[in-house]
Amino acid sequence: MKNVNFQIEATGDKYVCPMHPDVTSDKAGKCPKCGMNLVAKK
Repeated sequence: MKNVNFQIEATGDKYVCPMHPDVTSDKAGKCPKCGMNLVAKK
């Protein structure tokens, strides 16, 4: 698995976990809490 940096409520994040909105990333990937795919913010 790739090492992806996750940030909490940082500006510029484009992806978020549908089940854990506190998990955001600037890259597509998987949520470290539940494994769901991160989805693009609207």
